[in-house]
Amino acid sequence: MTQFALTKLAARPAAALLLTVALPASAQVSFTGFGTVGWAVSDQSFAFQRDLSRDGSFNRDSRFGLQMDARFSDQLSFVAQGKAAPSIQRDDSWDATLAWAFLAWRPNNDLLLRLGKVRVPYYLNSANIDVGVTYTAAQLPIELYSISPTNETTGISFSQSWTLGTADATLDGYWGISDSHFRFFMRDDLTAFGGPPRGAVYLPTRIDSRGLALTLQRQDTTLRLGIHQASASRRDGGVFQTEFPFVSVAPGMGFYVGDAASSPPGVTLPTEKHLHFQVFTAGFEVNLGADTSLAVEYARRRNTNATRGGLNSQGAYLALQRKIGPWTPYLSIARLLSQDSVLDLYQAVNGNRVSAPPLASATAARINASQRLIADRLAVYDQGTLALGTAYTLSPTQKLKAEWAVTRVGKVSNFVDGPAGGDVRNRNINVVSFSYNFTF
Repeated sequence: MTQFALTKLAARPAAALLLTVALPASAQVSFTGFGTVGWAVSDQSFAFQRDLSRDGSFNRDSRFGLQMDARFSDQLSFVAQGKAAPSIQRDDSWDATLAWAFLAWRPNNDLLLRLGKVRVPYYLNSANIDVGVTYTAAQLPIELYSISPTNETTGISFSQSWTLGTADATLDGYWGISDSHFRFFMRDDLTAFGGPPRGAVYLPTRIDSRGLALTLQRQDTTLRLGIHQASASRRDGGVFQTEFPFVSVAPGMGFYVGDAASSPPGVTLPTEKHLHFQVFTAGFEVNLGADTSLAVEYARRRNTNATRGGLNSQGAYLALQRKIGPWTPYLSIARLLSQDSVLDLYQAVNGNRVSAPPLASATAARINASQRLIADRLAVYDQGTLALGTAYTLSPTQKLKAEWAVTRVGKVSNFVDGPAGGDVRNRNINVVSFSYNFTF
């Protein structure tokens, strides 16, 4: 299948729904559903994770889905999953999307081939990331589960299994494309200087990805290792600026150039049409005995052709939980950190200012505004979260959850919508959340 064909398939997910209308009468069809009604509130006036502030919100954790499984034979089946959740392309809105839609062929018990839209096997909970009743945490740690901007891809995939004594091994491989949006938040209203207004900007992207993930499972122990490659491009036809040249305007004074319009003569802006990434993931979950389990996951995202203007970062978490009757209290610690060179660039640009005189007041104001604009366009992270919570199992299909989490923002975090004219750094953000999770 060519990339052009894959692009058409990804751009028209509704076409997969048409297959459900024309299913053969002999197909065995079943439906399942899931949902989370979750409310969370922080102790800050500014927005965190897009939706959280002192006002509280249902948007961060709530979602609903319906899945159809159609089995034509022991070897051939079709799966489609629709989901209603907060939009990934605008604030304060929900979208209905097709999360899964694939044709599955199992030529034998150990091999599964799929064609269509599938979940990418990045994390331990990749396949069930939207089904809150299947895991204990109120929210899977964003420090790790945000390493990839999208968890679905449309293309081809395989899953090959082996039995190794008392253990099972599974190798998953995939190649496909996905359309997504990357969110930036502009702290200041820059319309007076020809820039964007204060608020969120969503950059439409297309991601061509491929990868392998090896999963080993023995009784209550699971280990997963993955290596993935991705190429990101802008669907609006634009390019990515990969470096920000510094131009001197007076002794000891200058500015970073963030767009071609403000580029002085002779200064070339390095750009790339595609950003190339390598992502390495590793995780394990083990039963420690006495109804206690430990989960650890790590991911490293490396941008190979935009080392400072890109998204070089690494994230990890450790989660410990213990089942006590219907209760499962847990503790998790998570960390997300951008590469030093990316953090250094952010701090240099964000803190850079010119003065008037020697520059004219209007010129100095325009340059200073442009520096904060460049800083806002850099996706930079320096944060860690400690979470304490519990889940209460009402039934095998219903679960209540409550959590208190404190996130420490160090130098900066792209998950924070900073106040106009200000910064959020070296600050704690407390979040309390409650949710009801169910399947049917």
